[in-house]
Formats: sequence, structure tokens, C-alpha cells
Amino acid sequence: MLNKLKPNLPIIYKLLNDFLFAILIFFVLVMMAEGILSGIISRYIPIYLIATIILLDIFFIALIGKILNLSPAKNLNKKTTTLVLVVGGLFVLNSVLKFSLFLIPAIIAISLVFIYLLYRVLGEEKK
Repeated sequence: MLNKLKPNLPIIYKLLNDFLFAILIFFVLVMMAEGILSGIISRYIPIYLIATIILLDIFFIALIGKILNLSPAKNLNKKTTTLVLVVGGLFVLNSVLKFSLFLIPAIIAISLVFIYLLYRVLGEEKK
């Protein structure tokens, strides 16, 4: 079956990427609508369904990319990566202000580990 699809895999790969872009824009618009009027869309389309579709699309993009020996370009620079991680860290710090004093250090420690690992993945130099 894979041999029949082999000539069409680049087209499927491109269509999946385009669909990912469209579904991410849809997800952002849904989240904005939910923020303005709670339940206006989630009453009809559950948010977890959209998130599952996004994850499945990413999985199939990675799978077809591996079959076609494609790898994503790593053209991120250190300044951009550092800025994104600092802003993300500030968001985490802002979100834990109303937690109890015993829970804040645990959340910050877990977040710092996550941010460090994300920095290692995103900020990795090409070899």
C-alpha cells in the first residue's frame, strides 16, 4: 500500500502542512471567541477535539517527513530563542502569583526544568 502512495507523499506532506497552518489559525480564533463569549463554540465543537486534530496532523507530518527523509530546518538564533523563553518564564511567574507559598517553588522548579530542556532543543547549534 505504501508503494502506491509513494509518488503522492510529497503532495500529502505539503497538504498536511497547509492544513496545520489553517487549523492553528482556526484554533487561535476559537480561543479568542471563547475568551470573549465563553461556551459559544465549545458547546458545538469541543476544544480537545481541535487539539487532537492538531496533534494527529503533526504526527502524520513527522511520519511522512521521516519516510521522505525530510528534516525541519533549524534556523533559530540564540537571541530569538532566549527572548521567547524569557517571556514564557515571565508568563509562568505571573500565573503562580495566587497559588499557595508551598506550591509556588514546585511549579517554578518544574517550569525551569522544562524551559531548560526547551532551550536545549530549540537553541541547539548545527553541527
